[in-house]
Amino acid sequence: GHLLMPSPFVEEWWDRIVESKNLSEEASKLSSFDDHLEFSKKYNIPLHPKFVDFWSQISFDELSRLIRYIFQNGKTEIQIHMDGSHDKILSLPIDTEIKSILGKLGREHKVVDSKIILENADSFVYIIGFDRLNFNDVDLILSGENSVLSALTRISGVEIRDTAGTFIGARLGRPEKAKMREMETNPNVLFPVGESGGKMRNIVDAAESQFCEAEYGT
Repeated sequence: GHLLMPSPFVEEWWDRIVESKNLSEEASKLSSFDDHLEFSKKYNIPLHPKFVDFWSQISFDELSRLIRYIFQNGKTEIQIHMDGSHDKILSLPIDTEIKSILGKLGREHKVVDSKIILENADSFVYIIGFDRLNFNDVDLILSGENSVLSALTRISGVEIRDTAGTFIGARLGRPEKAKMREMETNPNVLFPVGESGGKMRNIVDAAESQFCEAEYGT
């Protein structure tokens, strides 16, 4: 058999780690990114997977390019919601390479007026150190690393795990577009002969039997 592929870091895995430390009750009260971040730092627990993009899907060079571009061109704004909660919006001048990297990360974004807009970007901005660290400090960390996840763990100060895992692709045909299948013969009538015709429902075999039982619709 095929080797079992490693699982991505999912919520159930995070829950088991929390349970092993007897922190389930406290964890149930967490809601915002700031709550989870403080919780992870306090108890040395990996950051919850819902706040982590598919960082393992980009190369180290792409990470360096992304961070440099954001530090040079990024701007953040605070979006305040009706319920009083707030989150960060990150805007960047449009760049095809940067947009491609964001796509690999699975990071939802949109293009508005030649700008790339990332909403709910609190975790994304924090993990790369933007608006929090000096670029020279981040660049120094990057120069001493060759792994994307280990570099982000050092920059963020909290363990960042692989939430991507293994992707399996498949092609699915459209049945409605399939070519019509034609039988070798063209039967005009289907005779309900039940089990009397054998597994082929053969009317000749059914005719040779003394008894035929079949169901008829109304």
